[in-house]
Amino acid sequence: MLKPKQVIVPLEDCVWCGGAITDDKPINAIFCSDVCRDEVRSASRYRLSRADYHELIKNRRCMECDTRIPESSSIRARFCPERTCFQRFNIRRWTKANRDRVNEHGRNSSQRRRARLLQVVVESFSHQSIFERDGWVCQLCGETVSPEAKWPDPRSASLDHVIPLARQGDHTRANVQLAHLVCNLRKADKLLDDSA
Repeated sequence: MLKPKQVIVPLEDCVWCGGAITDDKPINAIFCSDVCRDEVRSASRYRLSRADYHELIKNRRCMECDTRIPESSSIRARFCPERTCFQRFNIRRWTKANRDRVNEHGRNSSQRRRARLLQVVVESFSHQSIFERDGWVCQLCGETVSPEAKWPDPRSASLDHVIPLARQGDHTRANVQLAHLVCNLRKADKLLDDSA
């Protein structure tokens, strides 16, 4: 037995915005444009009415620069279309989560920069690798250094140049050693045999 053919009565108005559906749309179209269709999909995902949806997207501000986010952006957009805002946010978030690595990088780069300005040999290494090489023992006083002690604690770990940079010593693994911060400051720019 054949089913009776279903008759489709075309809608004249968009179910979302109430605008007129033009003749160039398919006969079963319920939206006047792709914009309305996309807005309905976004609003239904968050269970929002049309008024609530438009109120939400009109009042969105960028989390980084506090400018208005264009209504044409996705409903989930939290940043303005400027790519730099999203990148700055991620850099700040990563920096906050990796504070120790950032501080270590700052110490390493400042000593390398100083050595380059003095035009001595510069080698790339991390302070941590030197501290582990020396077994967390101060090479000036012979006492152990606590890895938990952080700057500016006088007993915290610091990197000492055997031949100081001020006396044209190189910034290489062979010329650096672990020292307590207080021992390193006491030695200053003297050689080991001069420091007594």
